[in-house]
Amino acid sequence: MTSSEPIRSRSNLRSRAIFWLKLIISALLLTWILLRTDLAPVLSVLSGADPGWFVAAFLSQLFGAAIIALRWRALLSVGQVDPGYGYLLKSTLASLFFRQFMPSVVGGDALRAHDAWRAGASASFSLVSLFVDRLLGLLALAIFACLAMALLGGGDGLSGVFLPLAGGIIVALVILLALFGGRNSVRIPVRWVPEKITAKLAKTAAAMKVYRGANGVFGRAAGLSILL
Repeated sequence: MTSSEPIRSRSNLRSRAIFWLKLIISALLLTWILLRTDLAPVLSVLSGADPGWFVAAFLSQLFGAAIIALRWRALLSVGQVDPGYGYLLKSTLASLFFRQFMPSVVGGDALRAHDAWRAGASASFSLVSLFVDRLLGLLALAIFACLAMALLGGGDGLSGVFLPLAGGIIVALVILLALFGGRNSVRIPVRWVPEKITAKLAKTAAAMKVYRGANGVFGRAAGLSILL
């Protein structure tokens, strides 16, 4: 037996112990939530639901997570960060689960940013990759909304939404073109900005420059956003 084998054995034992501890805590939390929830209305709705559509809706959630992880992998690859598709899919599923218990999507994105940092990305690049990921998703959603209102027609309550959505699409496109375009003119006014803030802004600007000219990645990520 080599000297490294006892260390590896203790590490595996600790990993298994942590896994089972997480599993037990998760089971207890879910049990506590179910015991405090009135399941009668939920079961009543499920009993009248079509099983085929129910399964399709469940699988669509998993399919959506798979697309998000694939898009995120493409965006991280520009910065030479590729921890593997399985790692990113696991992080995406964990963030989707986590955000169910938070009032916004920030909690889930924070978890994904932390996982990207653990995989070797800098903190600034992790945040920028998620910003681009989120921006592409919102752009695709706004395009679908505008097309739906243009083709199907909107009621009086939706007539005032079309122009703001179109403006949002233009703003998102301008930002994405600035990030992926051939030139990057991000400059930091150092005269009046504190030094600590200047350093952080410089790191963010450097992370944004990574996407300059990555047109192939932009095309793949945009296509995955439409598919999603």
